[in-house]
Amino acid sequence: MQVDTEAGEDVPISTTLTGALRDEAELAGVLDRLYALGLPLISVERDEPDRAAPAASREVDEPDQLT
Repeated sequence: MQVDTEAGEDVPISTTLTGALRDEAELAGVLDRLYALGLPLISVERDEPDRAAPAASREVDEPDQLT
């Protein structure tokens, strides 16, 4: 999971989490953790995998655990 933070003079601080999740249960775990930490969620977006690449050659990140 990659975490990026952006801030500007006239822009509030925002943090973006990017990474591969295996299934909806794993997504639910991440969302539950954010809720437990009291962090507001602005949006969730799905990025479609590259359909041209064979499944075996697609790069898949190992999911990290939030602690």
